[in-house]
Amino acid sequence: MMLCQQEDAEGQSIGDPPFIAIDLFGAGVHQRVFVSTDGIGARGIVEDEHSPIRNFIQGIVDD
Repeated sequence: MMLCQQEDAEGQSIGDPPFIAIDLFGAGVHQRVFVSTDGIGARGIVEDEHSPIRNFIQGIVDD
């Protein structure tokens, strides 16, 4: 699990509250990641169709 903060194109926080995402890539602190909000995909990862999880990391941004 990773605590994520949404950013704008310049890398500045847009002010929304942080959110939790499943992290299968092992992203490090302060790494930029691409997050999917596809709840069906996230529930498939945890293999529980009733799980409240919605977000998962799809990749690490190579800066």
